[in-house]
Amino acid sequence: MPSPKQPTSPDDRQLYKVFISSTYIDNEDRRKIVQDAITMAGMVWHGMEIFAASTRPTVEECVRYVKEADVLVGIIAWRYGW
Repeated sequence: MPSPKQPTSPDDRQLYKVFISSTYIDNEDRRKIVQDAITMAGMVWHGMEIFAASTRPTVEECVRYVKEADVLVGIIAWRYGW
């Protein structure tokens, strides 16, 4: 396997995609903190906030975004979700 190309300038860095998974109502503030940290680290976050209307089930959309992501962040709190 070839080694990854080392960036030669800040513009050559890989742009990591981070999917944030959690229930929403009880984690809205936590999600915002995590989103801000991801953005400040030069990465791009994805989460339910960016979902568009779709005929596909929510679970399928989540799985699709997770598969496209480089990193998955799970925020675990008190509310049961899926």
